[in-house]
Amino acid sequence: MEERKVDYWGAHEEERLIHDEKNEAIEAILEDLGIEDIADMPETIEVCGYARMRPNIVESYKGDILERLLESLDEEHADPEGDSTEPTEAMQEAEAAFLAVIQKEYAPWGCEEIIRETVNVKEWVKAYCPEWLET
Repeated sequence: MEERKVDYWGAHEEERLIHDEKNEAIEAILEDLGIEDIADMPETIEVCGYARMRPNIVESYKGDILERLLESLDEEHADPEGDSTEPTEAMQEAEAAFLAVIQKEYAPWGCEEIIRETVNVKEWVKAYCPEWLET
């Protein structure tokens, strides 16, 4: 199975993923708790890594893109009394190549959780936000 790169970090079932770095997400989760004193913070929190989903998003367009293009071209350039243009094998191959590139390059918004880590809050604060301990 292909190991996937984490694109975003956040809390479990986060509504909007914006943190590229795990530590940014941890800090945001702790700040969202609204707890002023480190002694009142939970012992641990969970942070999740999310990756963009990579479904075959273009499969349903196979044939449709070429058909629509040929229809549009026929409306503008073909004999109004003639038959519709039928796609050639080369056109179908070009459409398949085009869709393959779109599938590879297009980044859908939807993400799925691929990793969940438990973070010891006090250890994390000591390592990354020691100034929080000074209050």
